[in-house]
Amino acid sequence: MRKTLIALMVAMTAGVAGCGSSDGGGARLSQEEFVQQADAICSDAEKKQDAIDVPSISASPSDEELDKFADALDQGVALTRDQIDKLRALNPPENADAAWGKTVDQLDASMDEVDKASAAARDGDAPGLAKSLNDASAKAETATQSAEALGLKVCSNS
Repeated sequence: MRKTLIALMVAMTAGVAGCGSSDGGGARLSQEEFVQQADAICSDAEKKQDAIDVPSISASPSDEELDKFADALDQGVALTRDQIDKLRALNPPENADAAWGKTVDQLDASMDEVDKASAAARDGDAPGLAKSLNDASAKAETATQSAEALGLKVCSNS
């Protein structure tokens, strides 16, 4: 769902949740309400992600470049984890509950990989950074495809 930021970061380096269902009670959302609310959360997150200053890094990045890049990754993870919390709080239609849980779990797993990428960047490990970002991208793509299958528009394009 936040594949744009991850894809951007992967491209730059090339040059160099629980079950997910709502436990909060309340009525289940209709499919239309679910799509509207999930896409609103993704739209808000996308605007915030777009404001992150992602620095360029060279083919042989310096420690300073990698640290700045790690800072941008950390900002993206923090924003995406907030998005994940909001998405998990949704109470999707019953027929979408299991798929939704898996979708949000995949997004969460992609952020675990971005955390690893940040650590690799701070350690000066450019190959580890690239591997973790590639792994994050693959998991985010799975979440994006699942979101699309659930009828989400913004979440499947962001």
